[in-house]
Amino acid sequence: MRDARESPWRYLLSALLAFLFLGADMVSVLIGKLLDGRPLSDPQLWSTHWYATIGAFLCSVVIWAVFALVMLEWMRRRRVLGSLLQLPVDRNAAFVFIGSAAVLAMIAFLEAAWSGTTFPSLLAEYRGFGRQYPDHATVVTAFQYLYYLFESVMVVLVIAFFQRAGELWTRSTRTPWGGIGLLLTWGAAHFGTHPEGAIAIVPVSLLFGIAFTLTRKSVIPAFVLVFLLFVF
Repeated sequence: MRDARESPWRYLLSALLAFLFLGADMVSVLIGKLLDGRPLSDPQLWSTHWYATIGAFLCSVVIWAVFALVMLEWMRRRRVLGSLLQLPVDRNAAFVFIGSAAVLAMIAFLEAAWSGTTFPSLLAEYRGFGRQYPDHATVVTAFQYLYYLFESVMVVLVIAFFQRAGELWTRSTRTPWGGIGLLLTWGAAHFGTHPEGAIAIVPVSLLFGIAFTLTRKSVIPAFVLVFLLFVF
């Protein structure tokens, strides 16, 4: 039975908490500096040594994995998991995913063409690590995408919590509240951290929210779609 005390405020706070935990990579930067043997005051973000970069990635992965497991257990105990996320993938969800992935690829291609960067992003990441860590580009890229895997989990949680909060406040299940909330948090943060590509986050955030509602909160398409953002 669903928790009769479902509160939109609880879901809003959960969404904001998940967003704050997405900022855990700032802690990882400090870990990377320690592993690199650099002072914490060093303004350089990327580590000199490949193993320090991997250590920083793993720090974020552990933090996000623990947070996700705690939140999933909280949903289970509150018996609200079904109102936030759905597991089945029906034909409708598959079609929505394919269409959304195509739109996402187009947005990423146009953004890369406009900014003069490499498409797809996976290739750009690998080449960048190849220049920085010539003998360890493959392993560092692998851990980078493990990092993105868990960042995708966190983004889906942000979407799910915002979506449910909006539904409870407005009784509207068709409005992409999750995408709107994601845009105002994770999306807005990109304007400060990655301003060169942040303009693409606006349609991407809304795309994620629309796809989430059209697939009736199917978690697998949502997760894969977010992960593809980092691949494209």
